[in-house]
Amino acid sequence: MAGSGKIKQSDLNQLVHHMSKKAFRAKDATVLDEKIMSHCLTLCGKDYKYSVLDNKNGELCNHYPPKLILLEYECRDSAGHHESIYNMQSLTDMFRKDRFARCRTRFVVPVILIEGKHICRSATISGSGELYGRLGLNLVFNGERSGSSTATSDEANNGDPGDMQALDRIRRQDIKLLKELRVNHICDLMLENKKVKYFLNVTSSEKVDKLNRYSDFSLWSLPYPGCEFFKVWRDRDYDADRIVFDWSQEFVNSELELPQESPHLHIPDICWKEYKTWSLIKLTQNYLNTILRHVQSGDSGLLVHCISGWDRTPLFISLVRLSLWADGLVHKSLSSLEILYFTVAYDWYQFGHDLPDRLQKGEEIMFFCFYFLKFIQSEEFIVHFPTASRSRNVSSTDLDMHYPMGVLLDADFPPFGSSSSLCSDQSMSSRSDAAPQLFMVESTEKDGTMTSCPSSSALNGSRPVSVPLRVADSGSGSSGKRSDSPSVGSWQVVTGTGSYVESVSPHSGADAHRRLSSSGEFSRHSASLSDLHHEPSPRRTRLEEVRSLFYHAYASTVGFKNSAEDSSTLLDMFTDKMVALGNKLA
Repeated sequence: MAGSGKIKQSDLNQLVHHMSKKAFRAKDATVLDEKIMSHCLTLCGKDYKYSVLDNKNGELCNHYPPKLILLEYECRDSAGHHESIYNMQSLTDMFRKDRFARCRTRFVVPVILIEGKHICRSATISGSGELYGRLGLNLVFNGERSGSSTATSDEANNGDPGDMQALDRIRRQDIKLLKELRVNHICDLMLENKKVKYFLNVTSSEKVDKLNRYSDFSLWSLPYPGCEFFKVWRDRDYDADRIVFDWSQEFVNSELELPQESPHLHIPDICWKEYKTWSLIKLTQNYLNTILRHVQSGDSGLLVHCISGWDRTPLFISLVRLSLWADGLVHKSLSSLEILYFTVAYDWYQFGHDLPDRLQKGEEIMFFCFYFLKFIQSEEFIVHFPTASRSRNVSSTDLDMHYPMGVLLDADFPPFGSSSSLCSDQSMSSRSDAAPQLFMVESTEKDGTMTSCPSSSALNGSRPVSVPLRVADSGSGSSGKRSDSPSVGSWQVVTGTGSYVESVSPHSGADAHRRLSSSGEFSRHSASLSDLHHEPSPRRTRLEEVRSLFYHAYASTVGFKNSAEDSSTLLDMFTDKMVALGNKLA
């Protein structure tokens, strides 16, 4: 059942507060969870014809949405379509059988539709230990599971825990589903080839399948730090400037690898061999850009997954969705508030991101997702389709909607260094007093309602220790080297989560608050007071709106680490900035 009414800022605040208190589990869904699901269906229905795969009470997966939204086509392309393009009975059977092939039964689900191609998400493939264990539990408890007796019988026959051929059969079922969804590319974000716990392989991955069953697929290995690494970012007062993952850790055995048969993925400006020297910002930029180039030039769908599919996977799924929306390519009729609500609710909360646990551990990967929007505003991340028609353009009305709940302002002086390419010889230096500030202001919109634009139709570690690290001379001319890298013999702090950061005294809580809007690697594309009189690009406009709205919701519900600036000080700073802005534009 679709919901009614417009999404308000209070709805977003309620959502973020709710998900900060409990992780979503389908079998424990509350009335508010049903309302959130209803809002998601309504927002999807504004632009897409879709079918729904029922997951009531977590019958298929307990940490998947109660209603899985299967996008079929855009409403503007509905001419000639009168029935679903899916054979739902057959597709439902495929999903049901595929769930055991993936870790935690988190099977492949299409979540973004662009130019007829599906971008899907899942967990990695199950190892034999998990697979046979889950098959055994399923047989023991299948009498308690809702569903037809035929489905129960089919599942039992599909995977008898005593049948050593079950692993082969179920992985081939996984391959069958991928091909049904026309997915030929798999992006694996795991740091490991296989996840090992207690000396046992608990998960595997397509790239190390012993029988090479996934050889028909283009396999990307894009190793990316797990959620534990984002505690380092938070403890650095949300400053991602010099945070670099330590790739030498023993458990990291996955290497970056892109298939040679996909030339569109080999972006000339990206120096892939230097990936182990990249900061968190550059690593995320380059991985995201690779996915976007496939969206633009690839001929089939893409699956994105990490281990469990509820931390790193939603990070990139959400960034891809927001990036394509900012280009006017998906969810074309949704406002900034609506697309933000949808991606937080559907991509993060209802697909199982455990925000309470992450907050308790300081692993704020979800917050990083929206913080990172400032680094993808440039034309390097725009996706172009020659025949694509964009139904949503930024008008003067859109510009009047800027920053409805907060004001993001930069300092007057220009950024340092160059970011003309994603693998520039110079990386951006940053200064804490040169950061865009976030000031909370009262909403001027009646009821806080955002109207949509018109539509055309695991490591805690020990205490950090200081050790000398040798870093190549930044003046060597080697592409991808950082000009602000510490010199030979300088002292670094190596953290327990596998990063090294410059050994400096910690910032105060006030500095942490200011850094929330600052760029760790200051991009020339960030907003500044000196260029506010120039009309911003539609892409930047939309992404800044989303970022500002999320900051307001997060600050008013979850809050930031040691962020205790006095409200009167904030008001004084805001007044000073507005006076300065008025003088410039006068």
